[in-house]
Amino acid sequence: GKGEIRFDLQQRVPASMEMEYRIEMRAPQVTVTIPVTVSARLLDQTEAEQVIKERDEAIAAARARAEEMRQNREQVAVDGDELDKLLAALGADSTSQASAAAMRLARAEPVEDRRREVAEALEPLLSRGGVAAVAAVEALGTWGGAEDVPKLIAMLDEGNMLVRQAAITALGKHPDQRGAEAVARHMSSTQTRRQAGQALRSMGAAAEAAVASLLDHADGIVRLEAAKILGDIGTENSIAPLEAFRANSRGSGITEADRAIKAIRERHPDGTEGQ
Repeated sequence: GKGEIRFDLQQRVPASMEMEYRIEMRAPQVTVTIPVTVSARLLDQTEAEQVIKERDEAIAAARARAEEMRQNREQVAVDGDELDKLLAALGADSTSQASAAAMRLARAEPVEDRRREVAEALEPLLSRGGVAAVAAVEALGTWGGAEDVPKLIAMLDEGNMLVRQAAITALGKHPDQRGAEAVARHMSSTQTRRQAGQALRSMGAAAEAAVASLLDHADGIVRLEAAKILGDIGTENSIAPLEAFRANSRGSGITEADRAIKAIRERHPDGTEGQ
C-alpha cells in the first residue's frame, strides 16, 4: 500500500495521516482481497476539548451506573450467631470452607465492636494463597483498619495477579498515605493500572501526594493517568505539579493538565485544600 504522514513541527506530533493498502488472504484456489483506507488528523483545541468533554460525561455516567449497581447489592448484616460460625469456619482445614467464610465476610456489614477479632482471624488465610488469599484480602478491606494497611501492602508483592488486584482494591477502602504510595507504584503495570486508579480515587486527598509524584514517571501513559486522577481528587496543592507537567508536555498532556487544573479550581474556588 501507500500513504502519507504529515507532521506538526511546532508540536512535534503527527498532524495528519492518509493510508491506502490492501490485505490479501490466500488459500488453495481462493484469494480474498480486503481494501483498507485509514485517515486521521490532529484535532484542534476546540475539537479536543469537545472530545474530552464527551469522554468525561461518559465516564461520569458509567461511574453513576456503577454506584447504582453497588447500592443495589449493599452489604448484608450478620448477626452474632452467624458471625461466630463464620469465624470458626475461617480456621477450618478445608481451604474451600475457609474461603467461603471469608467471601461472606467480605460482603457483610461490619460489626464495629468485632472488627479486630475478624481482622485477626482473617490473617492466617493470607498465607494460603489462591482463592483463600483473595477472599481474605477482600474481607480485610471490609473489616480491617489502619493497622491492617501494612498487611495489605505486603500482599502487593504476591505473584498471583488476582491477589494483587484484590489488595489494591482493599487498600482503596483505607485512606492512608502509606497505602497510596504502595498503590501508586502499581500504576505502571497494565495488570493493575485500572484497580490502582480506582483505589487512588477512592482514597481522595490521602492519595494526592502519591499521585502527583507520578507526573514525573518515565511512562507517558502513567503521567496522563496521574493528571486525570488529580483532576478528580486534587486540591490547590496539585496546581503547581500540574503546571510543571504541562510545561514539559505536548498534545494530550497539555490537554489533560488543563482539564485537571480547571476541575481543581472549580472544586476549590477559594483556594482551600479541603475536599
